[in-house]
Amino acid sequence: MKIALLFFTSLFLHLPLLAAEKNITLSLGESHRIPLRGAPSIWIQNRHIIKADGVGSQLVLKAQNEGRTTLKIANEVYEIQVLHPLKTNSLDGFQNFLKGIVGLSVQVKDGDLQLKGTLYRLQDWVRVADFARAQRISYQMYSEIPAALREQIQTYFSDRLATAKLPPQTLIFDSRPEIRIKSSELSAKKYEQIFSPFGIQVIHDDSSISIEPTVKVEITVAEVRKSLSRKWGVSWPSTYAATVLPNGSWSHNGLQLQLNGVEESGDARILASPNLLCRSGQEAEFLAGGEFPIKVVGYRTESVMWRRYGISLKVKPRADASGRISLSLETEVTSLDGASKVEDVPGLRINKVSSHFDLTKPQTIALSGLITHEDANSSSGLPWISKIPVLGGLFSSKDFQERRSELVIFVRPTIVKEQPEESQLAHLKEGPR
Repeated sequence: MKIALLFFTSLFLHLPLLAAEKNITLSLGESHRIPLRGAPSIWIQNRHIIKADGVGSQLVLKAQNEGRTTLKIANEVYEIQVLHPLKTNSLDGFQNFLKGIVGLSVQVKDGDLQLKGTLYRLQDWVRVADFARAQRISYQMYSEIPAALREQIQTYFSDRLATAKLPPQTLIFDSRPEIRIKSSELSAKKYEQIFSPFGIQVIHDDSSISIEPTVKVEITVAEVRKSLSRKWGVSWPSTYAATVLPNGSWSHNGLQLQLNGVEESGDARILASPNLLCRSGQEAEFLAGGEFPIKVVGYRTESVMWRRYGISLKVKPRADASGRISLSLETEVTSLDGASKVEDVPGLRINKVSSHFDLTKPQTIALSGLITHEDANSSSGLPWISKIPVLGGLFSSKDFQERRSELVIFVRPTIVKEQPEESQLAHLKEGPR
């Protein structure tokens, strides 16, 4: 009988009364009581986070520092989360707000609020972001995002970034949505202002590729009558000149379309009209001309050196999301000079200049004075000069020979805006007009 009573007493002393929840969230300084029966064994994983004292038949827990720890009473395990009081209030407010949204819930993990569940609609995420911004709540997005919704989300943020005049970024949909940027501290704050209310992580990664704007440079090489120059505000100097044409007919439609109309009236003749696409900060080059061989004879060796001639234009644009463009131009016109040829190898007459422009909006730049009329006179000794691309058409012009026209290079840089995929597909379905 004594043995049976002793066994029953031992079992009773080690059996706690589990009236509390298994997951407990406390604010700093807050206390929580757990009723006990008998004298169960108690183990605390991290006593720096919570302090436990036995008061009568209760275990009193007091939150000391933020964090997560585990409490074991006999065979029962409790997960205890200690938060800052502001986070505790945020959790309560977030839980009440999410009652009106299907599929989403909030929980606390490692001291942070995490949005869990499944996101079914973009507008639900926008509502959550507006609530978090208004209540100054910080959270992390860990909800599942269906693949069909990701493209719509990417388009939404691309529009937001374009409105904020920031370079586009691609969302990485992993366990948690994130973007990786390589930018200055100022622009990084702008990205965080947009993405943080959505719980998207902004990672500063020096190895990430920064998306720079693409600049389209329209180039038109034309022979223009001098009588037309007064209408554009361009004077024909005896030396090289670079002029930004005034607004008006140059500020709306494309450069090529405007010069086509001038060509039809007989006031200009288009010799070449290439378009260059260039990444901001990189260099693009246009060459209209050719190469001719020059035999180089040395001691026991012979070789051939090729020299370029024609019109060469190098452009190096830099653009930002606000539409400003800084453009460096390097122009070189190399024409064959029959007056200085040696053993049937013509001489070269080279005009090479560099210019730099800072534009706050797309404008047309006119480069003139690249070829002097002495070049036209010297071309008479080379009857085959008319076969040279671009320059041949100019030197064979009677107006240029008689100094009634001038070679002008028009340059118009514009920032290429990304076209939505829906617009591209619609254009492909419609076909060319």
